[in-house]
Amino acid sequence: MTEATLDRKRKIVEISLPHFTWKSFLSKQFFIFCSCLTLCSVATYWFLVVRPFLWISSGHINAVSVFVPSLESGAISMLPVQEGERVEKGQLLFSFESRELINEQKKIQADAIEWTKQLQGHQRLAENAMQDYLGALGVKPQDEIDLYLQTLQEEQTKTEELQREISLIDNRLREIQVRLDKSVGRAPFDGIVLKQQKGVGDSVQIGDRILSLFDLNRSWIEVTIPEKNLHLIEIGQLAKIRLAAYPSREWVGAVAWIGPATVYKIEGKAGDSLGEEIVVKISLPKENFPLRPGLSSSVGIKVH
Repeated sequence: MTEATLDRKRKIVEISLPHFTWKSFLSKQFFIFCSCLTLCSVATYWFLVVRPFLWISSGHINAVSVFVPSLESGAISMLPVQEGERVEKGQLLFSFESRELINEQKKIQADAIEWTKQLQGHQRLAENAMQDYLGALGVKPQDEIDLYLQTLQEEQTKTEELQREISLIDNRLREIQVRLDKSVGRAPFDGIVLKQQKGVGDSVQIGDRILSLFDLNRSWIEVTIPEKNLHLIEIGQLAKIRLAAYPSREWVGAVAWIGPATVYKIEGKAGDSLGEEIVVKISLPKENFPLRPGLSSSVGIKVH
């Protein structure tokens, strides 16, 4: 076989690589490529970051408010909390003048100690009389036995009288303690003092409102969404929270409640031309959130 025949049968594959120059970056094709890449990046960012949040700007912070009433009649002697102050559960909110009750309690407690000492002494005498009586049976004359028996009966009678007196004292002490407990008002939960209805020195009756508290554990942001967006909302969805009073900060909550009916149905009104709306409640973060009921807010609910 000749060399020419071998060359015809030999297959030669040549691969040519593109050669770039600075002028290539100014070409029309490169400009189109960069434009397409930019559009794809913007579309991806919009879908992943912007589009998934349904923003509602009609939100307001709400919280359950509770009136703390007086459980006792009297004059307020102490009101150590101020409006807007945060209080913890069990913290003292107010107290009444209770000096007379305290003095009576101290006197009765002193009497109770004295009566208890007397009771213990008569109980020992009764035990001794019982031993003497039992030891005299069949051994000593009957008149002496009768004397032991009489002593025993007298000591038992005194013991029973003292026990009744001490029981009455204990009942009175419990009554005083109940009144003393009612003479102070304590926070029933962690909250914020909304308003003081009474001040130091004011005379109040049982049931009068002393102050009102916002419950920190029962607070939320309430928004209304158009009915056309209801299919996008579910319990537990993440929600971004922005407050008009703090424009540079953002918090994260979640959808906690979706209204069972439209706003107009709940209020017994006919819907307007813009369509019905549904109330949605957003839970608030537990820490570092400036809870001020009534503040306006914007909420972005993650819908995808």
